[in-house]
Amino acid sequence: MGDPDRTRTFFDIGTVLLYTVGSSLKTYKSQRRQRRGAMISNAQKLTAPNSLIEGMVEGYRYFFNSNGHQGPLVFFGDALDVFERCLKGSDVPNLKAVLPWANENPERLEKILVALGKLEMVNLGEEFSRELATEQLHKKTRKMSVWFQLTDVCNLRCPYCYIHKKSTHMDLELGKVLIGKLVDDSARAGIEEVIIKLAGGEPTLRWSEGRALIDWAENQFSDSSVRVKFHIITNGTILPESLLDYLAAGKLGISVSLDGVGKWHDRHRFYKNGRGSFLDVEKNLEILLSRGLRPPILTTVTRDNLQGDLDPII
Repeated sequence: MGDPDRTRTFFDIGTVLLYTVGSSLKTYKSQRRQRRGAMISNAQKLTAPNSLIEGMVEGYRYFFNSNGHQGPLVFFGDALDVFERCLKGSDVPNLKAVLPWANENPERLEKILVALGKLEMVNLGEEFSRELATEQLHKKTRKMSVWFQLTDVCNLRCPYCYIHKKSTHMDLELGKVLIGKLVDDSARAGIEEVIIKLAGGEPTLRWSEGRALIDWAENQFSDSSVRVKFHIITNGTILPESLLDYLAAGKLGISVSLDGVGKWHDRHRFYKNGRGSFLDVEKNLEILLSRGLRPPILTTVTRDNLQGDLDPII
């Protein structure tokens, strides 16, 4: 047996190190928030970019910065109120004066302005722009995304879906061959990270094959300089226990489709027999949340669900 005193000393040092690193990270994030808050407060004028294009679709205004890195955007609620004021050339004191909630909740105003700044829809001053450019530069990684269509089979009958529901599946051996080529070709091309997306149809119907591909890929990439990540895109109606284990172990990411709350979701996303799927998706989302997992939500917006309440999703 090892020396218990040495073991205890090592554990104590490790605890202190972890605590110190965690505290330093929290302090850094807090300082960054304070610094950005000061940048926003010091901004003489909050303005939209000169390259802004706007228009109307189905009665809703959209905005597009032709010199930015985002697609067309639609704002709602408080975010729209703030952005409309910025279009007229406002500043923080003016926003607090004309928007009662902004004066009562300055933290929310700051979050909205930072989000608009990151989306390159509002100019928050040269200092903010420099920090944003530096942050974007540090985040740049040479990535490649690959779509593995595990199956064309699906248990839902969403009317807008473009996938023909037929009994075709990806052959497991074909998937392994593709992974082998990814290992060789990505390294040769200088790719740093490969993201393999498991999709369908409904990929959880072929989860056993998906799990086998993840295990195979981890082994194949183990000696490579290229990182591999897996992500599953699901309708959220099926959540095998082993899939939850892979999520908890960090072997897999997940996105869940949700087109609104209650009837708004069920208008599009229903089973073969016409029954809506919202209650099943809601139950599985609660399972994910109970395990500390917060999946990105994918929402298809059409005129049929545009009037629905999106706040619980956002």
